[in-house]
Amino acid sequence: MPSLRSHSIAVSLGLVAMFGGPPRAPGQTALVRHAPTLNGGVEGAVQQMTAENVTFNSNAFITGDLLVPGTPSVRLNGNAQYGGAIAGTGSATPTNYQVTLNGGARLGHLRTRTDPANLPPVAAPPQPTGSRSVSLNNSSQSPVDFSTLRNLTLNSNVGPVVVPPGTYGNFISNGNSRLILGVAGSSRPSIYHFQNLTLNSNSALEVIGPVIVTLNGGFSTNSPMGSAAHPEWFTLRIAGGGLSLNSNGSFHGYLEAPDGTLTLNSNAQFIGGVVCDRLIVNSNGVLRLVAATAANQLPTVALVSPAGGATFVFPAAMTLSATAGDSDGTVTKVEFYDGGTKLGEGRAASTSTYQLQLPGGLPVGSHVFTARVTDNLGATAVSGSVSITVTAPQNRLPGVAITAPASGSALVAGAPLNLSAKAIDADGTVARVDLYCDDKLVGTLTLLSGSASDYIFSGPASIQAGRHVLKVRAYDNTGASGDSAPLEITVIPRLPYLANFESTEGYQLGTLNGQLGWVVSQGLATVSRSVVFDGVQAVEMKPGTRGALITQAFAAPDAPAITFVDLLVHPAAVANPIEGSVFDLGGARIAFVRDGARGQLQARHAVSSAADIWKPAGASVAVDADGVATRWVRITARLNYQALTWDIYVDGQLVLFDLALGYAGTPPRGLTAFSVQGLASQPSHFDFLYAGDDNPLFADADHDGMDDAWELASGLDPTIDDRDGDRDGDGLSNIREYHVGTRADRADTDGDGMPDGWEMQHRLDPLVAGVQDADTDHDGVSDRQEFAAGTNPNVADTDGDGMPDGWEIAYGFSPLTGDSATDADGDGLSNFEEYRQGSDPRDFFNGASPRAEALNSGGAGPADELSMLVRKPDGTPWPNAPAVFQITSGTRQISASRNGPSYGGTVAVRADANGVARAYLEPYQP
Repeated sequence: MPSLRSHSIAVSLGLVAMFGGPPRAPGQTALVRHAPTLNGGVEGAVQQMTAENVTFNSNAFITGDLLVPGTPSVRLNGNAQYGGAIAGTGSATPTNYQVTLNGGARLGHLRTRTDPANLPPVAAPPQPTGSRSVSLNNSSQSPVDFSTLRNLTLNSNVGPVVVPPGTYGNFISNGNSRLILGVAGSSRPSIYHFQNLTLNSNSALEVIGPVIVTLNGGFSTNSPMGSAAHPEWFTLRIAGGGLSLNSNGSFHGYLEAPDGTLTLNSNAQFIGGVVCDRLIVNSNGVLRLVAATAANQLPTVALVSPAGGATFVFPAAMTLSATAGDSDGTVTKVEFYDGGTKLGEGRAASTSTYQLQLPGGLPVGSHVFTARVTDNLGATAVSGSVSITVTAPQNRLPGVAITAPASGSALVAGAPLNLSAKAIDADGTVARVDLYCDDKLVGTLTLLSGSASDYIFSGPASIQAGRHVLKVRAYDNTGASGDSAPLEITVIPRLPYLANFESTEGYQLGTLNGQLGWVVSQGLATVSRSVVFDGVQAVEMKPGTRGALITQAFAAPDAPAITFVDLLVHPAAVANPIEGSVFDLGGARIAFVRDGARGQLQARHAVSSAADIWKPAGASVAVDADGVATRWVRITARLNYQALTWDIYVDGQLVLFDLALGYAGTPPRGLTAFSVQGLASQPSHFDFLYAGDDNPLFADADHDGMDDAWELASGLDPTIDDRDGDRDGDGLSNIREYHVGTRADRADTDGDGMPDGWEMQHRLDPLVAGVQDADTDHDGVSDRQEFAAGTNPNVADTDGDGMPDGWEIAYGFSPLTGDSATDADGDGLSNFEEYRQGSDPRDFFNGASPRAEALNSGGAGPADELSMLVRKPDGTPWPNAPAVFQITSGTRQISASRNGPSYGGTVAVRADANGVARAYLEPYQP
């Protein structure tokens, strides 16, 4: 028996060599999040990211290195082969785990202190747009149009089928059939997306050119995949799951499965590179790691301006411009240099042009410009050089700089503009300092008293809302001028605000971004003439990768106030209110939601910071097949920043009121921004926006949202906000009366005997007279009778005892108290059973004729007992039957029991179990 070698080795710092970090994958190192499970072999290196115990079972091997975090201990059993440990430069911890090599196992080196790397994520593939599912049964059949194909099944012996790049659903290949991917001779990868891929026995997936395949889920196969001659052609990305290669299966390519497991079973071969969550190599399975051979192509760059040999006069303001591109990637930056000095990075002026504005100040002399481009993989290239000359001016230009306000400041439209500048002239005197806004002269600065260089501008500046660039220009005594560096400010409009997007207001056709304060923060919105309500121009929010998001900011008010917002929209509908097409009116949000052939306006009721309720506004508009409204809609909102509530009017009619405003943190004091979210799929438009104190719909002196004319007609005071009062005491507030259309000074608007509030509470119409005799719940009691009785006109059985209100009232029962279990007539049937079988709950005999037989022939029996036998119509005794005894002459009285109380000349009793009813005579007591 061989002896057992057991060593516990603590790896110390700097044992063999320092390791600078893991190689990139795909390549000769497999990147694995968890410890690998090895019963087979790995030709290459493996880096595991977590500090987990690793065991090499008998005959398992890694020809290269195992890279691990921290400093684990090492245990060698039997005749394991181990090249030793090499310490890296990463963290020395953790140390609480072990690497074990059992007999016959091999490991090149253990590289410790290798800090873990993040595995690149794989996004799920998009859903296919095709709708057809096709099955091919022989080689003469074809899927025809792949652009409309969703699912494809290749049955046995179909042979090879070439699949063009695209987005698909589920593809299945059965015996002796093959899927061919890629474009022969292409240097750029073809892109494929599949939801699922199934390769059954004797099928194959071949690539004839570079391809990237993204799968939604993992799968298992024993089929060959990729190209044996060109593993670098095939990249497989799996969003959720892994890959299992079964017996004799092969894979030539690079696998990215950061959330899945690569399993290589008996005789399976994987040649290429791998990034995965877990790695399992079973007996006779082989993972052979090879580096990709495709080289990154260098980017290109060329200087296009200034022209070589040009001469500039100091201070030499100019624009450097270059074109740049990358054939196999993207350009990440373009830098401009003057000799070895970096001047700055260019801003993209188009898809291939980059520019750097030099405001001036290049020293007099020769300058050699170059441009340096960097691609997404870090490769760089340098353009050819361009030489220019800067000459000294005969007269030194005056210098000037803006000292206040700071760049990026926000100013309120109409407020005084306070600007300060310093101006000097080294070889003369400053004669004048002018202020320019967007290169237009707006005023002249004045010298401060007692200062030779300080200048100010103070006063109203007619600068429109939006982003603007200010600069000052100083003139010297010879007329020469110098400009300050530009300073960007934002001018925010005050309320009231009105925009109709016409040229007379200053709007130009084209992008809305930057025009009069509008900001397009995503997507594309333009001033357009395509769909217009009024005038000739409107705003179009165009579809694209993302829906357009446009915003106009407003100056905050001094105190909480009531603000009205009015706009005309031509919206496109969405599936639910959080998907887009949302108008945000300062915390009041409105969405246009599709409902079949119509679009419905919904308003947000922000009940809490964590929960929103979207309420239908009761207004809908027909939409076309694309979900776009067939007409314009007017939306008006009353925003009450004192009560933090809001109302919404659609086409001039109040549809919802007292909704909660949504906000985060400190309650807002007023409207500070208006925004619109468009759709990625369809265009939407709006053509008019008003925001201010006045109600744009009707005269509303007290701003309470109710028409002054209606208030006067209803006996209310139009100068006092009395919307929450209830003048007529009918249970409806004045604003609700206005919303419904009832009279605020009459408790019963339609005069049907039922108060408006009671009718609204029970979903009746308080505006329609003559319905007081209607029976809404069909219980046999009119609505007006229900009001008088206190029952519910919408519920046929108010007390829920199973018997309708009308039936109970007809038989003298209470419709408000459950009495279904009682037996009013004592016939053994409950009231409910009587109702269910249609009998009279007050009639013991239920219409039958009893037979009575006097047992003592009308005379007194023993102890003055009177008795009779009550029989059913069939002659059998009738137990518990009611019987009445009556004395028609004499002075005696009658009692229901022996020696019991007397009841005059008549008494009612019940028969016993034998059908015998008894009464008793008592002596008369004068």
